[in-house]
Amino acid sequence: MVLLEGEEMLLRVSSHLAPRDGAVASAVSVAFRGSLRRLDQSVTVRLQTPEEMMDEDPPESDEDIAIDRGYYTELGHIGAAEVKGVHVLKARISLAEYQTHAEMVLLERQKNLRYNFHEACDAESAGLALVGTSFCDARGRIRLASVKACGPEVMSGGFLYIETLGDDEFQRPNLGAVVIRKLLLDTVLKGRWTVAVVIPSDAELRCFLQAGFVQAKELALQGEGVVLFAVPSFLDHEMKSPREARSVPILEPMDGELPSGINKDLLELVKNEGTEAQIRDLLAKGASIEASRAIHCSVYNRDLERLEILLRLTPSPEEAVNQQDDSGLVPLMLAAQGACGVLSRFNRSVPTACCARLIAAGAKVCAVDAEGCTSLGHLWRKLREIEDFEGCFGLEMGEYDSSDLEKLLMPPSGPTTADEQLINAPSDEENVLDWEGGEEEDLEDDDEDSD
Repeated sequence: MVLLEGEEMLLRVSSHLAPRDGAVASAVSVAFRGSLRRLDQSVTVRLQTPEEMMDEDPPESDEDIAIDRGYYTELGHIGAAEVKGVHVLKARISLAEYQTHAEMVLLERQKNLRYNFHEACDAESAGLALVGTSFCDARGRIRLASVKACGPEVMSGGFLYIETLGDDEFQRPNLGAVVIRKLLLDTVLKGRWTVAVVIPSDAELRCFLQAGFVQAKELALQGEGVVLFAVPSFLDHEMKSPREARSVPILEPMDGELPSGINKDLLELVKNEGTEAQIRDLLAKGASIEASRAIHCSVYNRDLERLEILLRLTPSPEEAVNQQDDSGLVPLMLAAQGACGVLSRFNRSVPTACCARLIAAGAKVCAVDAEGCTSLGHLWRKLREIEDFEGCFGLEMGEYDSSDLEKLLMPPSGPTTADEQLINAPSDEENVLDWEGGEEEDLEDDDEDSD
């Protein structure tokens, strides 16, 4: 694609200009703003009408036409979720003779929501399921602290998931950012969304940052990848320059690296319930209990037999049970998560054995991860994930008995702020409603309702 005359050179200058070049920077800033105005005037972005979407996939019979009338909405169509309040959208993007399109899903979040938000997200795509369950509960209420801090308006209104943003040619600095802003501010989407979310590709990342999106860092700390979001007020500010967008720090997910060599062999042996003699043999050959993360593995799998063997064989049990893995997690955090693995419709009690053994060996209940969560917070998050899953698939929901493990994991000074955000986030079980028409429920936080 050929950009407007002079734009390519301007991008190179503004992307690499040193901050100390003040006079030149000022001149480039004026030129940069001018380039944005020219792009804004040259790029066309509009949503496809339902009729245009229907023309792309025309019905084959009169019966299909009748079905399609219920399938298409005033904005797009109801998608795989097939519920009122979900709109699958397409936008046409044009610059001179070049054309592409963006794809999005808009989920309405009224205060009397009549559909399961998580179920609708899961029906559309894995990406939407990830952001939908991470950002909101099953009633569509925001969970993430960084998003809630943007104001009460984010608790309801449209939740917009941007799935694709054209092809590579439209994902260049300036051009991509202009397209994003025009999409959100200059189409019929304006006023219909309160939170916009995207899982950007490498090419899209800086475009969205330049447009005003920010990273949901909580998700990176949880190993969920790089996810960006925006609220309408973010777009009230001037668009960043390419250099400013490049300077925005991105927190990479803490996925961690698996052990290698003989330590990997030890980890696999513990995972496959190896004998004490086999474990001793690998230790004699140079394997390390700490470096192999063998204790992390045994407690997550609730394998008390292997845990006892490892605690006997390690030179320093207290050091071993407080060793962080490459994701910043100590064994007690994984034990708290793993304890929930036995839960089912018939077993609603969370066991305490592995956590109790780690604490007896010296595990510190006050240890926190990079997000500030203790092992108690990891327990609460895992329970919430299980409740979300059950609610999403319409499974019978009931209370879990985690009181004994909660008492065991409670830090002397109480839960951390990060822990409290997990327990105070409304669970889906609390929000279960007769989906066919129960009592209207306010989407605002309970503490706000009580003010």
